[in-house]
Amino acid sequence: MNRIVEKVDDISSLTDFYCGVKSMDTFIHSKYNGLNDFVTHGLTNLWIVRECDEVIGFFALSKSALVLNSFDIRNLEDETNSNDIFELRESFPALKIDYLAIREDLKFKGLGSDLLLTICDGAKSDRFSATMFIIVDALDTPEYSAVEFYNKNYFKESEYGLVKNQNKQIYGDKVDTKLMYLPLF
Repeated sequence: MNRIVEKVDDISSLTDFYCGVKSMDTFIHSKYNGLNDFVTHGLTNLWIVRECDEVIGFFALSKSALVLNSFDIRNLEDETNSNDIFELRESFPALKIDYLAIREDLKFKGLGSDLLLTICDGAKSDRFSATMFIIVDALDTPEYSAVEFYNKNYFKESEYGLVKNQNKQIYGDKVDTKLMYLPLF
């Protein structure tokens, strides 16, 4: 199949797109405080994925930073056999996956993993800025969890994110995501 990934400036091509996750579909099609507002205000860049002129998925990306706590740093040092890099700063340049969705009838066919590879390749070849990590706040609700998908694609849960979520819960805030990261080095 001839797959095309293109950056778009509005969500008009997602009018008939549904991923089957109610909260995400509501967000995509919401007139207020939905995906359209994030794209329109430049808070995220939207990429549409097409095959045979049909939208089969999309992802939205923004620049961010990954803050690592000492537990995260120790894990990375052990994996990379390199500790000097992590002593230089406490936050590291990252590309954030704001949203990633696959059309409902095409789930579990490897398309999501293919899109992650596309995103990683783009981040590695970014000529204008450094990117050391891909990060995502993976949806984790009783209705749907993306955590297993990201785990399968080598993302790790951030200890820093875990502590942040625990603090939110202490103050009664709803927590429906888990911060996860993938090193690009």
